[in-house]
This record gives sequence, C-alpha cells and structure tokens, in this order.
Amino acid sequence: MVAVLVALCASALIALTQVLVKVATRRLSPLLVNYLRLLVASAVMSPVVALCAPRLTCLGLPVALNVLYVAAAGPVLAWYLYTRALKEGEVSVLHPIGNSYPAMAVLLGFLLLGERVKPNYVAALALVMAGAAIVTKRRGERCSGASVAMAAAAALLWGSNVIAFKLLTYSLSNVEIAALRALTAAAMLTPAALPKLRGVRASDTKVALAAGLIGDVLTFTAWVTAIGIGPISLVMPVIATAPVLSALLSRVLLAERVGGARMAGVMLASLGVGLLFLE
Repeated sequence: MVAVLVALCASALIALTQVLVKVATRRLSPLLVNYLRLLVASAVMSPVVALCAPRLTCLGLPVALNVLYVAAAGPVLAWYLYTRALKEGEVSVLHPIGNSYPAMAVLLGFLLLGERVKPNYVAALALVMAGAAIVTKRRGERCSGASVAMAAAAALLWGSNVIAFKLLTYSLSNVEIAALRALTAAAMLTPAALPKLRGVRASDTKVALAAGLIGDVLTFTAWVTAIGIGPISLVMPVIATAPVLSALLSRVLLAERVGGARMAGVMLASLGVGLLFLE
C-alpha cells in the first residue's frame, strides 16, 4: 500500500501548511500569501522545467490546456478563496469544509474515469470525514456565511482538480506537474500581486515562503504522487485525515482549543484509514 503511505505523508504536510497559512494571513493579504507561496515553489522547481524544456515543448494542446486549468482553478482561485476564508475564520472550522473535496473527487473519478470504487473505500471515506468533523467541531462557534461559502467553493474546485491532475500523470512526471503548476499560477497572479509587495517587510514574508516550500513543493509532490500511483477512491480517504492533524497542530501551535472528547473523532478517522487495508 505504497499509495496509502505517500498519501499519509501528504496529509501531514497539508495539515502543517494550513497552520502556516493561518499565521501568514495575520500580516499579509490572502492574495500575497498565495503569490509568495507560488513564487518560492517556482524558484525551487524552475530547474526542472529548464531540464525538461525540449520534451515539454512537444506536449499537445489538451495537456497544455489541462495545465492552465489546474493552475487557474487550484493554486490561484481555490487557494485565494480558502485563504480569504481562513483570514476571517478559524482553521478548525473551515478546514473540514474545504476538505470535503475528496468525496467529490471519488465521485468524479467513478463517473469520468471509470475507476472501481470498493465498498471499504467508501466506508473509509465516510468514517474519516465524520471523524474530521467531530475533531474540528466547536460548540457555539460560528463562521460568517461568506467564509463558509468561500471554503465550499474552494472544495468544489479542488475536487475537479484531482481529476485533472490524474489525467496529467499519464503525460507528465510528478515533478514536472508540480513545476508547471507553480510557474503557471505564479505568472497568472503576478499582475495583481506585485503592487501589494510595496512596503512589505521581508520579515513578514517568512511564514508565507515557508508555506510555499512545504505546501507547494513537498506537499504537492507527495499529493500528486499518491493519486498517480493509486486509485482516487483509495487515496482520497487518507488525504481527508488532514483536518484531524491540522486541528491538533492548531491546538499546539496556535492555542486553538481542541477538547479531549474529540478523541472519538480521531479514533473514527484512524478506523477509516485502517479499512483501506482490507481487501
């Protein structure tokens, strides 16, 4: 179950990225946080594009359009909406909403790619998402309707992106996909982001840059590797454990309250992941 192990690594990195983004938005606008993330990822991954340039120039129009879609829908629009939501709400409330995209991805994988969905995969996804909701639920806590709507819209975009990335793995390597995604998205955001860089202190960008290195280089490479080597219906339940980890990290790093009663949610999510190993 190499795909499950890789997905678990991606889930842990996703959780850490969520916390870093939350901290970064305390000093910077959501647009600038996203741009700086993509900028550092572009700098790290640009040698890959340079080395693979001869092969990449021979790619057909469908692949090029797919790259444009995943760059625009995911790191540009979806992450902007989600980062904007995080600026106004709390990680432990909004992450489960944003993290509902695995369910949509599994459905689209079945409808569009004809992927076989095993009963234990469906049960695992249900348990993991239920566990994540329990872990991150707070009594009396509310988020604005706008924050919830932005997180939900981001989830819809991410769900469609999973299918697009799965298709790209048939034509490109995982590292090539990560590099093209970062470079294309950074180019799209440059006109809007450059004016906002004026007057920003270098010290205020450190967390956003760290989020880019972890989230858009390490996390994304692990994430796309997982969906490349395993069926979406197997990988997505594992990715869906990220809210559990982000809630625990936000408790430790951001002092957000996570009560002991939420251990039931952790156990549910763990049971869900365990179901993936049943054949």
